[in-house]
Amino acid sequence: MGSLSEIMKAAGNMSAADFSLRGTLTPEQSHTLIDAVADSSDFLKKVQTVKTQSLQKDLTAIDLSNNILIQIAEGLEPTDAQKQKAAMIGCTLNLKPAQLFGFIGDSALEDNRHNPKFEQETFNAFAKSFGNNLTNLGFVGTTDAYASGTGFTTLNKGWIEIAKSDAATVKGTYEAGDSISDRLVALAESINPDAAADSVILIAPSDYQLYNRELAALNAPYYLIEGNAPRILGIPLEINKFMPAGVYMATPLKNLVLGAGLNVKRSREYHAAKRGLEYVFSIYQDYEILIKKWVSILEEEEE
Repeated sequence: MGSLSEIMKAAGNMSAADFSLRGTLTPEQSHTLIDAVADSSDFLKKVQTVKTQSLQKDLTAIDLSNNILIQIAEGLEPTDAQKQKAAMIGCTLNLKPAQLFGFIGDSALEDNRHNPKFEQETFNAFAKSFGNNLTNLGFVGTTDAYASGTGFTTLNKGWIEIAKSDAATVKGTYEAGDSISDRLVALAESINPDAAADSVILIAPSDYQLYNRELAALNAPYYLIEGNAPRILGIPLEINKFMPAGVYMATPLKNLVLGAGLNVKRSREYHAAKRGLEYVFSIYQDYEILIKKWVSILEEEEE
């Protein structure tokens, strides 16, 4: 990682210039940072991360539905409906800005002055923080209409909110008294057949625990002890701590897109009053679902 020292210099013989630095990372440095962020998160490794220099980017995919082979008599053309079975579909990323702040105190700088791993450790810590925040926003983000003081969830619209609001996704509801098993079965049965082989069901840890308790009550104490029921109707369960409880979503994970801008701005400045080195990374990011009809989402019915 040749550009690491330029991204995160915080040890060794630091000059006055090292203590104050502002500017945009080079494309190589931005690629290094974004790759490290994705690699720091078990979940982001599984979704599709798209790096782009522009703030808007069109993504396309071929909708390879079943039964698209046809026979057209000589001299005739296929109908629009026949053409649409193998149509190009997709979405558009519209990247929004966000900032990540970090601080390293004088004592940490002094203790690690001769630590050759400190820059790597600091870089990894920032990357993991980035990864956790970006994953969290992907699940809880409700809108991209951010205004000062409105909070974290308004930085961008995440995957769950996109699935709830888009007309092409499959939506379902359950009643409060329904078992977790019944909810998951209903969701699994609603999955688009073209996506079923690659789909997983995203579930919150608390709902996953309840599901294992339900299985244990059916004379299967193994699930109460081990707590690792792997799937429902053949569909793997993907437990994520950021998934909202009571909401369940099925999709191929590569159908979830994280857009990351390569125009990353980095500021590093020493604060005498705070007694430490402050970092600010300004990034652009967006969330999208590539093929909306491959998503099924289930939530509690409103009273």
